[in-house]
Amino acid sequence: MRIPTTWRKALREERLLIASPFDPGCGRPTLLTSARRNRFVAICASEILVANAVPGSKTEALCHEILAMGKRLWLLGVSRNSRLAGLGARVATVEELIRYAAEKLSNAGVPR
Repeated sequence: MRIPTTWRKALREERLLIASPFDPGCGRPTLLTSARRNRFVAICASEILVANAVPGSKTEALCHEILAMGKRLWLLGVSRNSRLAGLGARVATVEELIRYAAEKLSNAGVPR
């Protein structure tokens, strides 16, 4: 991975962490590395938003893993996502998600 110039100062000052499950020379994404990346991000996150998980897709399988980890899974209010909602995922509109995110940031002391 080539480190963008704008990140270098923060890296030197130890204000930025780059975490990756891959070796430095991994190369272009593949189906396998994309799945590993998505799982890695899900493990690191406390909450995950999935816009659309088509039944039987790899995304839906990842959503099952996320729920099994006990993570909060948010889904956009798409009817295809209703199976996951029945398993504990939270369904919301874009407007509801924006309000929720703004509230979380405000509670964390981040100015609007």
